[in-house]
Amino acid sequence: MREVEILHVTSAQVCGPYSLRVRFNDGVAKRVNLRPLLGRGVFKRLLDPRQFATIRLSRKWGVVYWPPDDIDLAPEALHDLPEEPDDAPAKPTRRRNHLVRPRAA
Repeated sequence: MREVEILHVTSAQVCGPYSLRVRFNDGVAKRVNLRPLLGRGVFKRLLDPRQFATIRLSRKWGVVYWPPDDIDLAPEALHDLPEEPDDAPAKPTRRRNHLVRPRAA
């Protein structure tokens, strides 16, 4: 990993109900599961996979965000998440006391 002054996300793609494939300006590229960061405060609405899928990347600021309220995550928070294997199975989620398996893409 090379030294960079300010960490930026350079690309981000949804690859699961709560997972992103991200690349950073320090050369790191990985798949991460954001589920541990969701469910509290303003991030609670991102537990809905449809809402989670509305993610955008601000190339100007190097952060990912979700409209319409522009909820964003610091690149450092994404960078610090453990890498998730590409073949990781979609984990079931609880919704209204029913076990629901995410639909295959």
